[in-house]
Amino acid sequence: MLRPALRAGCAAALLAPVTSCASAPRISPDEARAEASFEASFAASLAATPAAVSQPTAAAQSARGSLPTGTTVVAIGDSTTGGTALGGVGAAGWPQLLGAQRHWRVIEETAPHTGYVNGGPTSSASFATHVPATIALHPALVIIMGSRDDAGAPAEQITAAASAMLARLHAGLPGARLVVIGPLAGSAPPAPGLLTDRDAVQVAARAAGATFIDPIAQGWFAGTSARLLAADGVHPTDAGHRREAALIAADLLRAGI
Repeated sequence: MLRPALRAGCAAALLAPVTSCASAPRISPDEARAEASFEASFAASLAATPAAVSQPTAAAQSARGSLPTGTTVVAIGDSTTGGTALGGVGAAGWPQLLGAQRHWRVIEETAPHTGYVNGGPTSSASFATHVPATIALHPALVIIMGSRDDAGAPAEQITAAASAMLARLHAGLPGARLVVIGPLAGSAPPAPGLLTDRDAVQVAARAAGATFIDPIAQGWFAGTSARLLAADGVHPTDAGHRREAALIAADLLRAGI
């Protein structure tokens, strides 16, 4: 589903507190502390260089931060991208926070409970179903995130589905950069099926020449950062989406994007 880059009445910049939006709900003390420290964590994430980001060529590195203001970006994913009632809806989600920080036009193509293999409740809404709409938008950057909803599927099936999707995007958008973000781990240690899922997606991303970002290896919600997940231990809150936006922004800059 398409979502505009900014929601009317709530077009706050990336570092603006959520309370600046009149419709924003009250936030917990943990979220307030996370918001207060967001700018510092963003700067710290830029300074660090996680080993879990596959690096592009020297030519790409030389074009650091090369996408200009107004660039169209498409974010494809499940509910950890599109947001839920638990957090990350609209302007509070990491795609729109990233777009506000970089002054990009970010359009979301998401559906809950889906992945490269998993078609969701209707079995007809896998990530690949977003490819035609994505190509029609002519984005300069496509970010695909997920999906833990593929955990349990055979690795070969996940790799094949991801590879086919990336090939279609390359063919339809030969000049676009592709960034693949692996599935999120929740507050519990990642199960073997989730690690298999992550590894299978990584194989496809690297074979396609896409930039791969690994939230599990980077520990996005490990340790004390698990407090930024909702009570289900899986879906990020608004504060969790702010953390995701900071980490993704830093990884994109390292990749020359």
